Amino acid sequence: KATISAGTTLRNTSEQTAVLDVNTIILNRERRKITHTVSSVQIKGNESVVVPQTLDVNAPILWSIENPYLYIVRTEIHRDGLLIDDYE
Repeated sequence: KATISAGTTLRNTSEQTAVLDVNTIILNRERRKITHTVSSVQIKGNESVVVPQTLDVNAPILWSIENPYLYIVRTEIHRDGLLIDDYE
């Protein structure tokens, strides 16, 4: 088992408080979802926050020179159920 710690920095550039969901997904190299976590956060206007998350990968494939296996981390930001930003 591998434990992954992730932190996403969010900045609210509006004057109003925003309620957002941060969805972090671990994909294998075939782009299949291995695990994910969702955190809800409330950000006041013109403020930034770091959203810490922890994910567990059961039976991870370890990277080696013979098998340089890499996973993909995808972060999605949702507001009112709509995707407003994403990053891999």
